[in-house]
Amino acid sequence: MPRRTNNLEIVTLFVSALLVAWPAHGAPAELDDAADHHVGLQGRYANGLADSWEWKLGSGRSAENLTGISAIGLVAAHRITKQKAHLDSAQRAARALLGAFDRGFRQRRPFTQDIEFLVAAGYIIDAYRWFGRIVGRHSAASFAEQVLARRAASGAGSLAGWDLASAIRAAVAVGRTDYARGLLSHAVEHRLRWDRADRGRAQLLARASLLWSLARLRDVVGLSSSEAQLAGELQRALIKAQRPNGAWLTDDGQHFSTQLTAYATIGLSAWSKRLSKAAEGGRRWLERVGSEDQKLIAGGRIWSAHYNLKERPEGDFYGAVQSEVLLALSSNSSSSH
Repeated sequence: MPRRTNNLEIVTLFVSALLVAWPAHGAPAELDDAADHHVGLQGRYANGLADSWEWKLGSGRSAENLTGISAIGLVAAHRITKQKAHLDSAQRAARALLGAFDRGFRQRRPFTQDIEFLVAAGYIIDAYRWFGRIVGRHSAASFAEQVLARRAASGAGSLAGWDLASAIRAAVAVGRTDYARGLLSHAVEHRLRWDRADRGRAQLLARASLLWSLARLRDVVGLSSSEAQLAGELQRALIKAQRPNGAWLTDDGQHFSTQLTAYATIGLSAWSKRLSKAAEGGRRWLERVGSEDQKLIAGGRIWSAHYNLKERPEGDFYGAVQSEVLLALSSNSSSSH
């Protein structure tokens, strides 16, 4: 079998433009500590792949679709921390994904978050090959329809918007901007099926993630007037929903959402300097509410999924959310667009 090529050192400027820009600006100590903690949580858990993360921290359980989304934050963090351990952890996760693919994982639907991660980690050729399995099975419209139908059947249609935003970024990352635009077109045409309040509680999350996707598309091929108009609409919706403390509330208004704040911060960071204040507010809130882990890895930096209105942690801690926080803390608010 031919040797697997890691393209990390030959990523072109074209591919680099697809990735979030991560300048060394925020609070390196907090970011370094959080990334160290996330590395320490990597392992083999029931129902998951090797070198992945738990779904709910402390549960001992994972899932096959958690590796990419749980690892990509370490790639972002490494661009600032320069710590070899952070990149090594991400590389172990990438190799675990590729090994699973070779053992038959390819017979199941590739997860778009894994494709995003593989490009960020430098495995561009492999990511392109994985994405080819989606293209070979579905047109952009039929793939988008499958996502919408699956989420609707679960009663969580709003999560379809979050799913489609990831698929758009994956398509852009492997150079299939035509497919990305097809996905976007179907998402806009059927917007009422995902851009709404439901038990998925992901309406604003979907909007924030889609704003991030539009920035990726803009950086590669530019936006049409209607796409730019959509981006402006999403920006205004997120700014309006931000609370004075810098965070965003869950759709029911009862808790501050770590995941939503992370995605809103990432999405807004990718745009104009006019939006940098809002993005910085999100980052500062995340830095402030992160607490020391007293259970899993003593002293490590960790984030609850939700915080009550007094900013006290409530609920569980999730592996993927820790990675999404790393992305947000590493995001760029100095775009000149």
